[in-house]
Amino acid sequence: MYNTPNIFNYATSELSQDAFLAWLIEWSDPKYKIENEKLHSLGKAFLESLIAIEERKLSDDYKGLKIRRQYHKIDVFVTFESDGEKIALIIEDKVGSSNHSNQLDRYLKKIKSKDYDKVIPIYFKTEFQHSFKEIIGKGYSPYTIKDFLKVLKKGIEQGIDNAILINYYQYIMKKEEKYDRNKSSFENYKEFPVNEWNWWACTGFFNDNQELFNAKWESVPNTREPLLAFPFGFIPLSIIDVDTNETITIEPYLDIKYSDSKKITIDFRLWLKGHQQQNNRNKNHIYDKLYPYLQNNHIKHKKTRFKKAKQSLLLAQIVDFNDDLYHNQLIDLLDKYKSVLHSFVKNYPN
Repeated sequence: MYNTPNIFNYATSELSQDAFLAWLIEWSDPKYKIENEKLHSLGKAFLESLIAIEERKLSDDYKGLKIRRQYHKIDVFVTFESDGEKIALIIEDKVGSSNHSNQLDRYLKKIKSKDYDKVIPIYFKTEFQHSFKEIIGKGYSPYTIKDFLKVLKKGIEQGIDNAILINYYQYIMKKEEKYDRNKSSFENYKEFPVNEWNWWACTGFFNDNQELFNAKWESVPNTREPLLAFPFGFIPLSIIDVDTNETITIEPYLDIKYSDSKKITIDFRLWLKGHQQQNNRNKNHIYDKLYPYLQNNHIKHKKTRFKKAKQSLLLAQIVDFNDDLYHNQLIDLLDKYKSVLHSFVKNYPN
């Protein structure tokens, strides 16, 4: 069963998954029971598993099933009647991406403004996500690959002979293996040195230590490849602007970045706080003052090229980072860098 070409190995986008979800839910329509009772039963079980998140059950006489894709940009929107109530089901389908642009708020507000007795918002995620706190806070219930496989497995065990279902089940089983690997990396990063960390191991470290360093880490979209960023150690610094001779306040800080290709890099940066930099004169002045602190603490680094900056300016990049460290040693090293930076600011301009 699993040694034939699988269309879902090529149709990997969220749109393809949207289509499968809509297809399976459509099979729950009572009118299809006579066509394929087992597939109808599986579609019904899937629909029941979605509404069970909010402790709802399908009545025996549920009816009026309607499925729409991209309705007000909602991935999959399902409506039906059960126990005399009009139910609306919002399914926001995520494969590798995550919530962005207040989309969840917009969808929920739009549907709640309509004439439904009950609105059930679902955040459907088939890849590992370390936290659903933000999602739950927006009123959505997470539905993971583990939840979905419980349903699909029952259909496979019943012997449903349908190429679409079998292909998708084969595909999603492989996705579960990836899910488990990423979850293990996130939870067990402390067991390995930094040079063996992957994206999710680094995420685990950032997530566990954000309060310690008063940092707010994030995934940063990038034209070349996505990055994880962990900015910390912000401290106000007042300087005389070389060009205007006015006093301005900026904030030096440290930034750790992780990418799959370059692994971890650590930078000294400047948060400009609205003071755009069109030339390198202020940067050079600050770097010259910081340089003795880096030298005295044996922090090997390179002075970076200047680029015009609106928000953040790269000041210097550490070049002697030892990635044989374990997490506790990395914490000590970051503490050292932070102390050096803060000592520089507190003694500036001497």
